Amino acid sequence: MNVEKVFVKKNDLAIIKCPQCGLVKKLSVTSYRQNRKPLKIQCTCNHVFTILLDFRRHFRKKVTLPGTYTLKPPAEGTGYMTVINISRNGVGFTVSAIHTIVAGQKARIKFTLDDPKQTQMEKEVEIVAVNKNLIGCAFLDAQQFEKDLGFYLRS
Repeated sequence: MNVEKVFVKKNDLAIIKCPQCGLVKKLSVTSYRQNRKPLKIQCTCNHVFTILLDFRRHFRKKVTLPGTYTLKPPAEGTGYMTVINISRNGVGFTVSAIHTIVAGQKARIKFTLDDPKQTQMEKEVEIVAVNKNLIGCAFLDAQQFEKDLGFYLRS
């Protein structure tokens, strides 16, 4: 069964379209904000389909960019990473080694964009999610590279 990603607007409204009959409905999805599992929807035409709600504020571009991370005190640790997605507000990266990274820590990450200028990125981040070797981060200062990063995300 196909799962369709549905982006949620700022006011927690999702616009859902039935793939069978084309009926479009706006639904409040506030109560599903913590749910990360696909939802089954039954349309008035009785067609059942599956959606996944995406509450992200900004588009994430899939990438494969090598880099490094260094945890900020009181945490300790440094290592190699691969940035796997990037947005205006943060990055997701993977680490291949055993790590001690936990949500709430702060770190400095360094990597190079694969744009024509080979833009060097060095950002302070806060770790917001850890799932085994997948680490999700939010930029602490999103303004510093906004022009270069914004251009990169549009390409």
